[in-house]
Amino acid sequence: MHTIRFTALITIALATPAMADATVPEEYQGVWASAQDCRQKMQNVLPHVVNRQNATCRVMQVLSSGHPGWHANTIYLNCGGSRSREIWHDENIDGADFLVTVEFEKGGEAGGLLIDIYKRCPEIPLGEIPFSDIPGTDTRR
Repeated sequence: MHTIRFTALITIALATPAMADATVPEEYQGVWASAQDCRQKMQNVLPHVVNRQNATCRVMQVLSSGHPGWHANTIYLNCGGSRSREIWHDENIDGADFLVTVEFEKGGEAGGLLIDIYKRCPEIPLGEIPFSDIPGTDTRR
């Protein structure tokens, strides 16, 4: 059932015209990590920048799905000159926040999709988050 609903969200998010805005919605902002162990693939999502372990990405455009209940947005990023289009969907399951991202490789023509599932991991103390590994999150300032 979740697969069908998520597939429908992706289809509608791609087909629905919406207003553009270069600010990431608040529900996506914050530090996210791999949903498997909360220790890998960390990223810090800020209003205009997504800092990932391998790149700092500037938010170029944000398109809403047009339906507030779907919690899906299309995010256009520029990561060091490489542009990407991603669909982001947030979901709260049993009190835990999850972020599912679907990245279309090179505009989707190459036939590849990268799907990642992230989790807000409040059980990890801030002192244990390796901010030095995430570009743009130097806390020594």
